[in-house]
Amino acid sequence: MAGGGGKGGSESTQTQIPAWLEDASKDVVSRGNAVGDIGYTPYMGPEIAAFNKAQEAAFNNNAAMASDLGLQAPAGPSMPGAEHFGNGVWGYGSYEPWKATMERFREERPGQAAMIDSFFIDPVTGEAGDLTTRRIMEARQMMESGQPVSAGGGYGPDANQGPVGNGSASAGLFGGYSGIGDMMDGGGPGRSGSSYQGGGAISAIGNARNDISQAITGRSPLGGNDGGGGGGKGGR
Repeated sequence: MAGGGGKGGSESTQTQIPAWLEDASKDVVSRGNAVGDIGYTPYMGPEIAAFNKAQEAAFNNNAAMASDLGLQAPAGPSMPGAEHFGNGVWGYGSYEPWKATMERFREERPGQAAMIDSFFIDPVTGEAGDLTTRRIMEARQMMESGQPVSAGGGYGPDANQGPVGNGSASAGLFGGYSGIGDMMDGGGPGRSGSSYQGGGAISAIGNARNDISQAITGRSPLGGNDGGGGGGKGGR
């Protein structure tokens, strides 16, 4: 922060974060990212207690008396059968209905379900999904080290030889792109242009970056070669 002095002089002050605080902050962010990869953890225990034997007997006795007087009455408790959760605990829980709902969701909307799953670890194997923070960080480290970024689609060492996908799970981590670099030079896998397509959320980030840059500078999208856009290809 700089301020003008009374006789044309200036002074500046600089605030520096201590190394121990910077390292601790990085650890906190890293731990938060790891926790975010876990995904939803359903509760599998009881939520409502079942009626005990005395209560069920009272219901049955009341029903029997009502029936003797010619009144309509249920044959017993109208609640469905309770679930045994172990150690003599009987009750009702929402886990089984939730599981049935999720199975139906995966049957009727498999693409959407696969996209949601890609943000989290596999709850059975612990394997990281394609779009978990862990996978994205691994891809970033590989790109910064100059290594080709592989994905679930089985891409080879040539950065432009990956299959052209449509963002589905079968198209790999970047929806048919061979890596982050291929995605961020515009247009599509192995091609340049003014917009990024097919890369799902990562392409959306690239397009948002272009929109902001163009609004501020008045230039064509960064990295494109169809309108003199500034960026890595030397445009201005």
